[in-house]
Amino acid sequence: MRFMSSFFAFVISLQVSSQDQILETAIQTGHYEKLSAIKYSPDGQFLYSASEDLTIKLWELSTGREIRTFMGPERAVHYIDISPDGNQMITVSQDGAAWIWDVKTGKEVTQLRDTADFITNAIYSPDGKSIITSGKKYSAIIWDVLTRSVTQRLKGVGLSCFNSICSADLSISKNGRYLSVGLQDFITEVWDLKSLELVQSIKSRRSSCSSCVVK
Repeated sequence: MRFMSSFFAFVISLQVSSQDQILETAIQTGHYEKLSAIKYSPDGQFLYSASEDLTIKLWELSTGREIRTFMGPERAVHYIDISPDGNQMITVSQDGAAWIWDVKTGKEVTQLRDTADFITNAIYSPDGKSIITSGKKYSAIIWDVLTRSVTQRLKGVGLSCFNSICSADLSISKNGRYLSVGLQDFITEVWDLKSLELVQSIKSRRSSCSSCVVK
């Protein structure tokens, strides 16, 4: 028994230089329920995975090692995004809030909750200064990262909820100018984040938009 405990406990003390990640001393167990979301780190060297076991794990791709486990969500996380500098992670589950985490410590920093809406997704802007969330009422809500307060609300023509399903896919162009919002009623909205105007509404006849990419 002592041999097996020693075998499975990986004492890890090295640093990963790209994000200064200190690997935890941990038993490499992985997830024990199915995955609900995955996300690469901005530098492509790490992978974040969320599971219905109510944990999020950080993996080093070059070695396959489990670096850290984030614990706290009461429901499975369905959306993950990482800040451009790789220091923070934002997650969204079905509790109406966006959770912000410190990547280096694995600890929850704060939660974003909107008194006027139920948050269904969240992403960082390319410059890292804003967080954009989607909700049941609004196509998108823009938050200031430093103050964690709402700066703008964007109300479009589409519906985030359809047949009791509430979600929206979010994507921002690399230059940070345009935001696409894939909604549940077969509509994809394209917003100009400079003028805060809806510049295009694309209607699909066959299905809702479950994944959007803006170049």
